[in-house]
Amino acid sequence: MTQQGFQDGGAYADVSGVENDSMILVYRLTLPGRLLNISSRAQTGTGNDAHILGLIVNGARPKSLLIRGIGPTMATVGLTNALADPSLFVFNSSGQQIYTNDNWNSNANVADIRTATQATGALAFAEGSKDSAVLVNLDPGVYTVQVYGVGGTTGISLIEVYEVP
Repeated sequence: MTQQGFQDGGAYADVSGVENDSMILVYRLTLPGRLLNISSRAQTGTGNDAHILGLIVNGARPKSLLIRGIGPTMATVGLTNALADPSLFVFNSSGQQIYTNDNWNSNANVADIRTATQATGALAFAEGSKDSAVLVNLDPGVYTVQVYGVGGTTGISLIEVYEVP
């Protein structure tokens, strides 16, 4: 609780003796250029224990995005309890599944995924790893990315979304 604080850049003091237990923080953030990457790490399983990330594609044109569901590769950089076999799903704002992948190098466009991985500076996956990835063009709108553990597996997963230059 506070009786002293700052408002509009100036100090104020509550002389009434009433304590205020509210706090509001407001920030203005201006990014130079474009957002390159977002990521989310979470304990992941199946069903209601899915790892979920929401994203909004902004602007007037579709954006090329590399979306990855990572488990095994995190174990190679020292994370214990990484999700052994993540499966990735992308849903549109209507809840319709529009993309899915279980093993990244099973994609028809695997060469393009390798190129996008390098272009974005993302950590390369080992050949044959069970990490998941899709390279997609998404129209402006709201989307949800979900990662589940295949075969009832659980562990820590990472969802990454890169805007591909």
